[in-house]
Amino acid sequence: MKVISISTDRNIFNASSPVSQRMKDYGSVFGELHIIIFSLKKHGYKKMQVASNVWAYPTNSRWKIFYPLRALFVAIRICGRTPAKDIVVSTQDPFDTGVVGVLIKFIKKARLNVQVHTDMYSQFFAKESFLNKIRVFVASGVFKRADSVRVVSKKIRESLVDRAVAKEKISILPIYVDKENYDGFQDVARKDRVLLAVSRLTPEKNLFFLIDVIDDVVKEKPDTQLLIVGDGPLKEDLLSYVREKKLDQHIKFVGWKQNVGKYYRQAGLFVHTSKYEGYGMVFVEAALQHVPIVSSDVGIMGDVLIQGKSAQICQLGDKECFVRCIIEILEDSQKAQQMSDAAYKSVIKHISGSKEQYLTEYKEIVCGY
Repeated sequence: MKVISISTDRNIFNASSPVSQRMKDYGSVFGELHIIIFSLKKHGYKKMQVASNVWAYPTNSRWKIFYPLRALFVAIRICGRTPAKDIVVSTQDPFDTGVVGVLIKFIKKARLNVQVHTDMYSQFFAKESFLNKIRVFVASGVFKRADSVRVVSKKIRESLVDRAVAKEKISILPIYVDKENYDGFQDVARKDRVLLAVSRLTPEKNLFFLIDVIDDVVKEKPDTQLLIVGDGPLKEDLLSYVREKKLDQHIKFVGWKQNVGKYYRQAGLFVHTSKYEGYGMVFVEAALQHVPIVSSDVGIMGDVLIQGKSAQICQLGDKECFVRCIIEILEDSQKAQQMSDAAYKSVIKHISGSKEQYLTEYKEIVCGY
Protein backbone atom coordinates (compact mmCIF):
# COMPACT_ATOMS: atom_id res chain seq x y z
CA MET A 1 0.00 0.00 0.00
CA LYS A 2 1.27 3.47 -0.95
CA VAL A 3 0.36 5.96 1.78
CA ILE A 4 0.59 9.69 1.07
CA SER A 5 0.59 11.79 4.23
CA ILE A 6 -0.07 15.55 4.14
CA SER A 7 1.57 17.29 7.08
CA THR A 8 2.58 20.69 8.47
CA ASP A 9 5.27 19.35 10.84
CA ARG A 10 8.67 20.43 9.49
CA ASN A 11 10.45 18.62 12.34
CA ILE A 12 10.19 15.56 10.09
CA PHE A 13 13.21 16.96 8.24
CA ASN A 14 15.22 16.72 11.47
CA ALA A 15 16.46 13.12 11.44
CA SER A 16 17.02 13.10 15.22
CA SER A 17 13.57 14.41 16.15
CA PRO A 18 10.89 12.23 17.80
CA VAL A 19 8.47 12.95 14.94
CA SER A 20 11.01 11.70 12.38
CA GLN A 21 11.37 8.47 14.36
CA ARG A 22 7.58 8.19 14.51
CA MET A 23 7.42 8.39 10.70
CA LYS A 24 9.92 5.52 10.48
CA ASP A 25 7.70 3.47 12.79
CA TYR A 26 4.61 4.21 10.69
CA GLY A 27 6.51 3.33 7.54
CA SER A 28 7.28 -0.12 8.94
CA VAL A 29 3.63 -1.18 8.46
CA PHE A 30 3.14 0.29 4.97
CA GLY A 31 4.60 -0.63 1.61
CA GLU A 32 5.60 3.01 1.02
CA LEU A 33 5.07 6.18 3.06
CA HIS A 34 5.39 9.54 1.30
CA ILE A 35 5.08 12.62 3.55
CA ILE A 36 4.39 15.99 1.95
CA ILE A 37 5.15 18.86 4.33
CA PHE A 38 3.89 22.43 3.97
CA SER A 39 6.99 24.64 3.74
CA LEU A 40 8.23 27.82 2.13
CA LYS A 41 11.00 27.95 -0.44
CA LYS A 42 13.04 30.16 1.91
CA HIS A 43 13.14 27.35 4.50
CA GLY A 44 15.56 25.55 2.21
CA TYR A 45 14.29 22.00 2.70
CA LYS A 46 14.93 19.30 0.12
CA LYS A 47 13.41 15.90 -0.54
CA MET A 48 14.71 13.52 2.13
CA GLN A 49 14.70 9.75 2.53
CA VAL A 50 13.71 9.13 6.16
CA ALA A 51 13.90 5.32 5.92
CA SER A 52 14.22 2.71 3.16
CA ASN A 53 10.52 3.12 2.27
CA VAL A 54 9.77 6.54 3.78
CA TRP A 55 10.31 9.89 2.01
CA ALA A 56 9.65 13.50 3.02
CA TYR A 57 8.88 16.19 0.43
CA PRO A 58 8.76 19.96 1.09
CA THR A 59 6.19 21.95 -0.87
CA ASN A 60 8.76 24.78 -1.28
CA SER A 61 5.92 27.25 -1.81
CA ARG A 62 6.60 30.92 -2.47
CA TRP A 63 3.74 31.97 -0.17
CA LYS A 64 1.72 30.09 2.44
CA ILE A 65 -1.47 30.47 0.41
CA PHE A 66 0.04 28.12 -2.16
CA TYR A 67 0.73 25.29 0.32
CA PRO A 68 -2.33 23.22 -0.67
CA LEU A 69 -1.82 23.63 -4.43
CA ARG A 70 1.85 22.68 -4.28
CA ALA A 71 1.08 19.72 -2.02
CA LEU A 72 -1.54 18.54 -4.53
CA PHE A 73 0.94 18.70 -7.43
CA VAL A 74 3.55 16.73 -5.46
CA ALA A 75 0.94 14.12 -4.42
CA ILE A 76 -0.29 13.56 -7.99
CA ARG A 77 3.29 13.05 -9.13
CA ILE A 78 3.85 10.49 -6.34
CA CYS A 79 0.65 8.64 -7.22
CA GLY A 80 1.81 8.21 -10.80
CA ARG A 81 0.16 5.16 -12.36
CA THR A 82 -0.46 3.40 -9.06
CA PRO A 83 -4.01 1.92 -9.03
CA ALA A 84 -6.50 3.76 -6.81
CA LYS A 85 -7.04 0.67 -4.65
CA ASP A 86 -3.37 0.78 -3.66
CA ILE A 87 -3.33 4.44 -2.57
CA VAL A 88 -4.34 5.92 0.78
CA VAL A 89 -4.17 9.61 1.64
CA SER A 90 -3.84 10.51 5.33
CA THR A 91 -4.04 14.15 6.43
CA GLN A 92 -2.70 15.64 9.65
CA ASP A 93 -5.87 17.66 10.20
CA PRO A 94 -9.30 18.34 8.66
CA PHE A 95 -8.26 21.89 7.72
CA ASP A 96 -5.68 22.90 5.09
CA THR A 97 -4.17 19.42 4.77
CA GLY A 98 -7.67 17.94 4.81
CA VAL A 99 -8.64 19.98 1.75
CA VAL A 100 -5.61 18.58 -0.09
CA GLY A 101 -6.69 15.08 0.91
CA VAL A 102 -10.20 15.63 -0.46
CA LEU A 103 -8.79 16.88 -3.79
CA ILE A 104 -6.47 13.87 -4.11
CA LYS A 105 -9.37 11.55 -3.35
CA PHE A 106 -11.48 13.23 -6.03
CA ILE A 107 -8.73 13.13 -8.67
CA LYS A 108 -7.17 9.73 -7.94
CA LYS A 109 -10.18 7.96 -6.32
CA ALA A 110 -7.98 7.10 -3.33
CA ARG A 111 -9.08 6.24 0.21
CA LEU A 112 -9.02 9.25 2.57
CA ASN A 113 -8.08 9.11 6.24
CA VAL A 114 -8.30 12.31 8.33
CA GLN A 115 -6.56 12.73 11.68
CA VAL A 116 -7.75 15.07 14.43
CA HIS A 117 -5.33 16.10 17.16
CA THR A 118 -7.05 19.16 18.57
CA ASP A 119 -10.39 19.89 20.21
CA MET A 120 -11.59 21.94 17.25
CA TYR A 121 -15.19 22.13 18.52
CA SER A 122 -14.18 23.68 21.81
CA GLN A 123 -15.98 27.01 22.19
CA PHE A 124 -12.56 28.68 22.44
CA PHE A 125 -11.05 27.30 19.22
CA ALA A 126 -13.28 29.24 16.83
CA LYS A 127 -13.17 32.36 19.01
CA GLU A 128 -9.39 32.46 18.85
CA SER A 129 -9.25 33.80 15.29
CA PHE A 130 -11.27 34.36 12.13
CA LEU A 131 -9.06 31.76 10.44
CA ASN A 132 -10.14 29.16 12.99
CA LYS A 133 -13.79 29.93 12.20
CA ILE A 134 -13.03 29.18 8.56
CA ARG A 135 -11.20 25.99 9.57
CA VAL A 136 -14.21 24.70 11.51
CA PHE A 137 -16.44 25.39 8.49
CA VAL A 138 -14.02 23.64 6.11
CA ALA A 139 -13.66 20.63 8.43
CA SER A 140 -17.35 19.73 8.19
CA GLY A 141 -16.98 19.21 4.44
CA VAL A 142 -13.77 17.24 4.84
CA PHE A 143 -15.34 14.86 7.38
CA LYS A 144 -18.21 14.10 4.99
CA ARG A 145 -15.77 12.95 2.34
CA ALA A 146 -13.39 11.05 4.62
CA ASP A 147 -13.45 7.25 4.66
CA SER A 148 -12.04 7.14 8.19
CA VAL A 149 -11.27 9.60 10.97
CA ARG A 150 -8.69 9.01 13.68
CA VAL A 151 -9.02 11.04 16.89
CA VAL A 152 -6.80 11.01 19.96
CA SER A 153 -9.41 11.15 22.75
CA LYS A 154 -13.00 10.24 23.62
CA LYS A 155 -13.77 13.92 24.13
CA ILE A 156 -12.96 14.70 20.50
CA ARG A 157 -14.94 11.69 19.22
CA GLU A 158 -18.00 12.82 21.15
CA SER A 159 -17.69 16.36 19.78
CA LEU A 160 -17.57 15.02 16.21
CA VAL A 161 -20.53 12.69 16.71
CA ASP A 162 -22.51 15.61 18.18
CA ARG A 163 -21.96 17.39 14.86
CA ALA A 164 -23.21 14.53 12.71
CA VAL A 165 -19.89 12.91 11.79
CA ALA A 166 -20.73 9.23 11.31
CA LYS A 167 -19.69 7.36 14.44
CA GLU A 168 -18.62 4.29 12.47
CA LYS A 169 -15.99 6.40 10.68
CA ILE A 170 -14.30 7.44 13.91
CA SER A 171 -11.57 5.50 15.71
CA ILE A 172 -9.78 6.56 18.90
CA LEU A 173 -6.02 6.04 18.89
CA PRO A 174 -3.91 8.23 21.21
CA ILE A 175 -0.30 9.10 20.46
CA TYR A 176 1.94 6.15 21.26
CA VAL A 177 3.99 6.50 24.44
CA ASP A 178 6.89 4.22 25.27
CA LYS A 179 6.76 4.10 29.06
CA GLU A 180 10.29 2.66 29.14
CA ASN A 181 11.57 6.15 28.25
CA TYR A 182 10.44 7.46 31.64
CA ASP A 183 12.21 6.68 34.86
CA GLY A 184 9.15 6.94 37.12
CA PHE A 185 10.68 9.28 39.68
CA GLN A 186 8.32 8.74 42.60
CA ASP A 187 9.20 11.10 45.46
CA VAL A 188 6.82 14.04 45.16
CA ALA A 189 7.51 15.39 48.64
CA ARG A 190 10.12 17.81 47.30
CA LYS A 191 11.64 20.40 49.60
CA ASP A 192 11.30 23.21 47.11
CA ARG A 193 7.88 24.48 46.08
CA VAL A 194 8.63 24.07 42.37
CA LEU A 195 5.72 24.16 39.92
CA LEU A 196 6.17 23.14 36.30
CA ALA A 197 4.38 24.09 33.08
CA VAL A 198 5.39 22.58 29.73
CA SER A 199 3.73 24.44 26.90
CA ARG A 200 4.01 26.31 23.64
CA LEU A 201 3.86 30.02 24.35
CA THR A 202 0.72 30.59 22.30
CA PRO A 203 -2.70 32.14 23.04
CA GLU A 204 -4.64 28.89 23.55
CA LYS A 205 -2.30 27.85 26.38
CA ASN A 206 -3.69 30.71 28.52
CA LEU A 207 -0.37 31.55 30.16
CA PHE A 208 -1.28 35.11 31.15
CA PHE A 209 -3.98 33.54 33.31
CA LEU A 210 -1.39 31.15 34.77
CA ILE A 211 0.79 34.12 35.73
CA ASP A 212 -2.20 35.65 37.53
CA VAL A 213 -2.72 32.36 39.37
CA ILE A 214 0.92 32.27 40.50
CA ASP A 215 0.65 35.88 41.62
CA ASP A 216 -2.05 34.83 44.08
CA VAL A 217 -0.25 31.63 45.13
CA VAL A 218 2.91 33.59 45.95
CA LYS A 219 0.95 35.80 48.32
CA GLU A 220 0.18 32.68 50.39
CA LYS A 221 3.39 30.75 49.66
CA PRO A 222 6.21 33.26 49.05
CA ASP A 223 8.78 30.54 48.25
CA THR A 224 6.80 29.17 45.28
CA GLN A 225 8.64 28.89 41.97
CA LEU A 226 7.19 28.23 38.51
CA LEU A 227 9.33 26.89 35.65
CA ILE A 228 7.84 27.25 32.16
CA VAL A 229 9.40 24.97 29.55
CA GLY A 230 8.57 25.94 25.99
CA ASP A 231 8.84 28.64 23.37
CA GLY A 232 6.53 30.55 21.07
CA PRO A 233 5.41 33.92 19.71
CA LEU A 234 4.13 35.24 23.05
CA LYS A 235 7.44 34.91 24.88
CA GLU A 236 8.33 38.62 25.03
CA ASP A 237 4.79 39.63 26.01
CA LEU A 238 4.76 37.03 28.77
CA LEU A 239 8.15 38.16 30.06
CA SER A 240 6.89 41.76 30.18
CA TYR A 241 3.78 40.66 32.08
CA VAL A 242 5.92 38.80 34.62
CA ARG A 243 8.00 41.95 35.15
CA GLU A 244 4.85 44.04 35.43
CA LYS A 245 3.59 41.69 38.16
CA LYS A 246 7.03 41.79 39.86
CA LEU A 247 7.25 38.01 39.69
CA ASP A 248 10.75 37.81 38.17
CA GLN A 249 12.01 35.83 41.16
CA HIS A 250 9.12 33.38 41.04
CA ILE A 251 8.56 32.62 37.32
CA LYS A 252 11.36 31.44 35.04
CA PHE A 253 11.16 30.72 31.30
CA VAL A 254 13.72 28.06 30.40
CA GLY A 255 12.91 27.80 26.68
CA TRP A 256 12.18 24.76 24.55
CA LYS A 257 13.98 21.57 25.59
CA GLN A 258 14.36 18.30 23.72
CA ASN A 259 14.29 16.36 26.99
CA VAL A 260 12.21 17.77 29.85
CA GLY A 261 12.76 14.82 32.20
CA LYS A 262 15.00 16.71 34.60
CA TYR A 263 12.35 19.41 35.03
CA TYR A 264 9.66 16.88 35.92
CA ARG A 265 12.06 15.33 38.43
CA GLN A 266 12.49 18.57 40.34
CA ALA A 267 8.81 19.58 40.23
CA GLY A 268 6.38 19.15 43.09
CA LEU A 269 3.37 19.95 40.89
CA PHE A 270 2.47 20.16 37.22
CA VAL A 271 0.02 22.93 36.30
CA HIS A 272 -1.79 23.41 32.98
CA THR A 273 -4.27 26.21 32.19
CA SER A 274 -4.90 25.61 28.47
CA LYS A 275 -8.21 26.63 26.86
CA TYR A 276 -8.36 23.45 24.79
CA GLU A 277 -6.29 20.35 24.01
CA GLY A 278 -6.80 17.40 21.74
CA TYR A 279 -4.96 14.95 23.94
CA GLY A 280 -2.36 16.51 26.23
CA MET A 281 0.85 14.47 26.06
CA VAL A 282 2.18 16.58 28.93
CA PHE A 283 -0.36 14.95 31.25
CA VAL A 284 0.99 11.52 30.36
CA GLU A 285 4.57 12.71 30.88
CA ALA A 286 3.75 14.22 34.28
CA ALA A 287 1.86 11.13 35.43
CA LEU A 288 4.65 8.77 34.36
CA GLN A 289 7.08 10.87 36.41
CA HIS A 290 4.73 10.74 39.44
CA VAL A 291 4.12 14.50 39.42
CA PRO A 292 0.65 15.54 40.70
CA ILE A 293 -1.44 17.55 38.25
CA VAL A 294 -3.70 20.60 38.45
CA SER A 295 -5.31 21.42 35.11
CA SER A 296 -8.21 22.96 33.26
CA ASP A 297 -10.77 20.48 31.92
CA VAL A 298 -9.09 19.66 28.60
CA GLY A 299 -7.66 16.68 26.74
CA ILE A 300 -7.71 13.42 28.71
CA MET A 301 -8.94 15.16 31.87
CA GLY A 302 -12.18 13.57 33.02
CA ASP A 303 -11.48 10.55 30.82
CA VAL A 304 -8.13 9.05 31.86
CA LEU A 305 -7.48 11.37 34.81
CA ILE A 306 -10.37 11.82 37.23
CA GLN A 307 -11.15 14.86 39.37
CA GLY A 308 -10.14 14.46 43.00
CA LYS A 309 -8.61 11.04 42.46
CA SER A 310 -5.82 11.26 39.89
CA ALA A 311 -5.85 15.03 39.21
CA GLN A 312 -7.33 18.31 40.36
CA ILE A 313 -9.45 19.71 37.55
CA CYS A 314 -10.66 23.32 37.43
CA GLN A 315 -13.03 24.99 35.01
CA LEU A 316 -11.38 27.35 32.59
CA GLY A 317 -10.86 30.78 34.11
CA ASP A 318 -11.63 29.69 37.68
CA LYS A 319 -8.63 31.32 39.29
CA GLU A 320 -9.84 30.65 42.81
CA CYS A 321 -9.99 26.90 42.08
CA PHE A 322 -6.48 26.82 40.63
CA VAL A 323 -5.01 28.76 43.55
CA ARG A 324 -6.80 26.62 46.13
CA CYS A 325 -5.81 23.31 44.51
CA ILE A 326 -2.17 24.32 44.08
CA ILE A 327 -1.83 25.40 47.69
CA GLU A 328 -3.58 22.26 48.96
CA ILE A 329 -1.16 19.99 47.11
CA LEU A 330 1.90 21.99 48.14
CA GLU A 331 0.82 21.78 51.78
CA ASP A 332 -0.25 18.12 51.84
CA SER A 333 2.52 15.80 50.66
CA GLN A 334 0.44 12.72 51.48
CA LYS A 335 -2.37 13.88 49.23
CA ALA A 336 0.15 14.77 46.52
CA GLN A 337 1.63 11.26 46.72
CA GLN A 338 -1.76 9.55 46.58
CA MET A 339 -2.88 11.62 43.62
CA SER A 340 0.35 11.10 41.67
CA ASP A 341 0.25 7.34 42.33
CA ALA A 342 -3.34 7.16 41.08
CA ALA A 343 -2.44 9.19 37.96
CA TYR A 344 0.49 6.88 37.25
CA LYS A 345 -1.70 3.76 37.45
CA SER A 346 -4.40 5.32 35.25
CA VAL A 347 -1.96 6.37 32.57
CA ILE A 348 -0.12 3.03 32.59
CA LYS A 349 -3.46 1.30 31.99
CA HIS A 350 -4.34 3.84 29.29
CA ILE A 351 -1.11 3.31 27.31
CA SER A 352 -0.90 -0.45 27.77
CA GLY A 353 0.07 -2.49 24.74
CA SER A 354 3.20 -2.92 22.68
CA LYS A 355 4.43 -0.68 19.89
CA GLU A 356 3.72 -3.52 17.45
CA GLN A 357 0.07 -3.64 18.57
CA TYR A 358 -0.20 0.13 18.28
CA LEU A 359 1.24 0.19 14.74
CA THR A 360 -1.07 -2.62 13.64
CA GLU A 361 -4.08 -0.65 14.87
CA TYR A 362 -2.76 2.50 13.19
CA LYS A 363 -2.49 0.64 9.89
CA GLU A 364 -6.02 -0.73 10.21
CA ILE A 365 -7.43 2.77 10.77
CA VAL A 366 -5.52 4.38 7.91
CA CYS A 367 -5.88 1.60 5.33
CA GLY A 368 -9.22 0.14 6.40
CA TYR A 369 -7.92 -3.40 6.90
